[in-house]
Amino acid sequence: MISIGIAFETITPESAEYGDAENRGWYQEPTSYRRGDLRAALSTMRDHGYIEASSSPFFPRNAWWTAYGDPDVYTGEVENLSLHVRNATPSTMRRIHHILTQR
Repeated sequence: MISIGIAFETITPESAEYGDAENRGWYQEPTSYRRGDLRAALSTMRDHGYIEASSSPFFPRNAWWTAYGDPDVYTGEVENLSLHVRNATPSTMRRIHHILTQR
């Protein structure tokens, strides 16, 4: 069964000095696919910012996508989201890749 989850990381100017994130966790815990879950996850990712895949050229096995948020103008804090899809067929992963990276 397909599993979908969205992880987050928050980077502050202070944490960036040490090459690390201030906070990491799950924005949406990985769950078994239910109708509409993938569409909602794709919408969340596309609304968040610039998206790139974990590899270039794209390799569907064990891939994930990261949406890079814009820095907060007052604090400099940035939140990035990463979509993780497991147990999907390579063709499904390529379709997701096309949806997320088309500009």
